[in-house]
Amino acid sequence: MYIPLALHKFISKKASNSCIKLILIILCSLLILSCATSSIVYPPVSPFPNKIIDTIISGLREQEKMCHGFVFSGRMTIKKGVQKTRLILFIAGQSSPLKIKMEINHPWGRPLFKILIQKTGVEILSIQEKKYYFGPLESFSKLFSFFPVQLDSNQLWMLARCFPVVLPHVQAISGKANQLTLFNENSEAIQVMSFDPGTTFPRQISFPSQDAVFLFSEFTKSKDIPYACKVRLNLEKVNTTLTIINKNMLFKKRLNPSIFILPIPPDFITIPLLPGMR
Repeated sequence: MYIPLALHKFISKKASNSCIKLILIILCSLLILSCATSSIVYPPVSPFPNKIIDTIISGLREQEKMCHGFVFSGRMTIKKGVQKTRLILFIAGQSSPLKIKMEINHPWGRPLFKILIQKTGVEILSIQEKKYYFGPLESFSKLFSFFPVQLDSNQLWMLARCFPVVLPHVQAISGKANQLTLFNENSEAIQVMSFDPGTTFPRQISFPSQDAVFLFSEFTKSKDIPYACKVRLNLEKVNTTLTIINKNMLFKKRLNPSIFILPIPPDFITIPLLPGMR
């Protein structure tokens, strides 16, 4: 079909103008949409109200009351700088009176340490050294490089039990969203618990007076008692991380007392531990 030259130019010019207008409309629409999106104000996440704080603390304490004793086997990994050590772990614990029995083996099964922790004291059999150590609990971290920070009985129980422990306190305040801080009678912060949104079990617990951060993940239950399948202890100042993988937690109301006896082989050398010694 023949189109006169003048008409062809008119059509081409009109088509070009239409394309320009279309591009301008699209750009304006995108600009308006961008402005509208950036102007949306999302409601801030508020700290926990007092009622929720009470519910969280009472819930954690109730869970602890349900645990009288436990046993589990798993793995422990210690990472210090670029060095990584993997170990096999067996732990038994009872809440009252507090006792924790740990057996630490080489990945190939060779026994390395047997440790008995009580409220104020610790006993250690170093199998390879053929030595028996005993002394106050605070001497524990002086002997073992994988516990370079002094942990008290509550913290050691939390690590062994694979579940957060609420320290004795006089006040609990939520100053930030999904966070709870406990204070002592001197108004000093002693424990900070951080939560994932919508949860009541802390995913992280830190202690302001210490270089110690506990992280809990993969919560599950055994006999309706919750525990974390993975617990990590971060010691940032000494560039050390200790991770416990809990394979098969079993809760019991009563454990055989013989579990918490540490027989001393006759050929082992006895060495008393003193606070401050290395």
